Amino acid sequence: PAVLIVIVCRPVFGWLMSRVGHGELLVLFGVALSLGVGAGVFDQVGLKPELGALVVGVLLSSHDRASELSHRLLDLKDLLLVGFFLSIGLGGFPSIGSLGLVLVFVALLPLKAGLFFLLFTRFRLRPRAAFHASTNLTTYSEFGLIVAAAAAADGHLGSDWVATIAVAVATSFVLASPLAGARFRLYARLAGALGRFDRQPSTASGFSITDTAHVLVFGMGRTGTGAYDEIVRRLGAVALGIERDRDVVATHGMHGRNVVVGDALDRDFWDRFPSLDHVDLIVVATDNHRSNLECVARSQEFAPQARIAAIATHRDEVAELVEAGVDVARDLYEEAGQGLADDALGWDGTRAEDISEG
Repeated sequence: PAVLIVIVCRPVFGWLMSRVGHGELLVLFGVALSLGVGAGVFDQVGLKPELGALVVGVLLSSHDRASELSHRLLDLKDLLLVGFFLSIGLGGFPSIGSLGLVLVFVALLPLKAGLFFLLFTRFRLRPRAAFHASTNLTTYSEFGLIVAAAAAADGHLGSDWVATIAVAVATSFVLASPLAGARFRLYARLAGALGRFDRQPSTASGFSITDTAHVLVFGMGRTGTGAYDEIVRRLGAVALGIERDRDVVATHGMHGRNVVVGDALDRDFWDRFPSLDHVDLIVVATDNHRSNLECVARSQEFAPQARIAAIATHRDEVAELVEAGVDVARDLYEEAGQGLADDALGWDGTRAEDISEG
């Protein structure tokens, strides 16, 4: 009955989640609901508390604010994961013989990535998507370490095995970090060879950039949409939005915006267009700084005549964009503050001179 009550209370949980705000109360709500309600109730009736926390997460997964809660709890999850790794490390260091086994595990990582790439392309993923997914999956999962620790706690696995697996997982993380940073450049060099695994037709996107599109806006989130609307208001229908999320593209289409499906980081996307000489301005407004830098590099390569404007959320990122050759780089939050002040000083005929004199 207690488990059934948790499931029946789903509307109550959703109602509370909609009203806890966006600050620390949201984090406390997520922790209290998963540990206090989910894990606590399941533990009281003799079930695994982890299962209770999972059930609560599933109940809230369809809520409008589920992604926000997940993002806010991510730092806490990472902190707990670090603590788990430390607890494993304090349990002992693998023997010399076990270190040889660690080297074998590490040597198998390229084979693991290659098999993932082959599997993804056989399921008709484009080579670029398959390559990036494979590099992200090159590491050994920390969940394997969790399983090993649980097996050791029940006496099914020796502590030396747990230490060996822990070192292998940690080493794979260390090696994957520089690989993740260089994967865009690696794909640019390997695009020709990897293209032979492509099982999709080259015209899969089904669209073209017409000569009327003098402005390209990459990333049609809130910032990109605002830039698109302002450009259209000032210059007319000369802008084309490019967004990789098909649902977002469909939503913009219903609002009358000219938005197509595309990914600026996909070299194949750029290769489909014989010429972009008619493009005068490119606005880069994705939500990831590394993606913005790569988009800038692609823009400079395929449309060198176009001016480039890009956004960032930190001052050091603005400096990186300027160093990359961006013509206009702006701090998103700083610009928002300046825009708010500009609108406030001009509101209802109020002038800055009137405020200073008053």
